[in-house]
Amino acid sequence: MKRFLFVMSLATVLTIAGCGNDDGNDETGGQNDTEENQNESSKNDNKDQENESQGEDNEKATQSALLDTQMSLVQELRPHNKKIVAVQSDLKTLSETKEEKEKEKLKTSIKEGATEGQKAADEAMKAIDSFEPSSELPDEMKSKVNEALKDLKAYFKESKSTLDTPLEADFSKADEQFKAFEDKIGSLYEEVGLNAPNLGDEMK
Repeated sequence: MKRFLFVMSLATVLTIAGCGNDDGNDETGGQNDTEENQNESSKNDNKDQENESQGEDNEKATQSALLDTQMSLVQELRPHNKKIVAVQSDLKTLSETKEEKEKEKLKTSIKEGATEGQKAADEAMKAIDSFEPSSELPDEMKSKVNEALKDLKAYFKESKSTLDTPLEADFSKADEQFKAFEDKIGSLYEEVGLNAPNLGDEMK
C-alpha cells in the first residue's frame, strides 16, 4: 500500500513539473514572437525613413537642376529680348509724348530699334533650338521644359513679325505666347515645391 501511494505521489509530481515546463515554453515562445514583431516593425520604420530621405534628396536635386536651367536660359536670351523690350518702351513713350521734335526722335529710334530687334529675335530662336535643359532633370520634366520652349520661340517669332511695322506694332499676340511659356515653367516650379519665377522681369 505504501509503495502504491509513493508511486502515485511521484506521478503527480512529474505531471505538475511537466505542466510547469509547458507554461515556461509558452511564455518563452510568446516573448520570442513579440521580439520578432518589434524587430520587423523597427526595420519597416527604418525603411520608411530611408525612402522619405531619398525622396527629399531627389526633390532637392530636381529643384537645383530646374533653377540651373532657368538661369542658363535667361542668361542666353536676355540680351536678345532686351532689344525687343527697348522698342516696346519707346512705343509707350511715343504714345505719351506731345512735343513733335521728341516724337520724331522716338520714331527714328523705334525704326532703328526694330531692325535690331528682328535680328535679336532670329538669334533668340536659334539659341532656343540649341538649348538643352539640365541633364540632372528627370526625363519627364525635360520634356515639359522643351514643350514650354516652343511657346517662347513662338513669342520671338511673333515679335519679329510685329516689328515689320514698328510704329504700329502691337505685341499683344507675342505677349500671349510669352505668358503661355511662363505659365508652363511656373507649373514645373510648383511641382517641386518652389515659387513660380517672374520670367517677364528676368528677361528684360
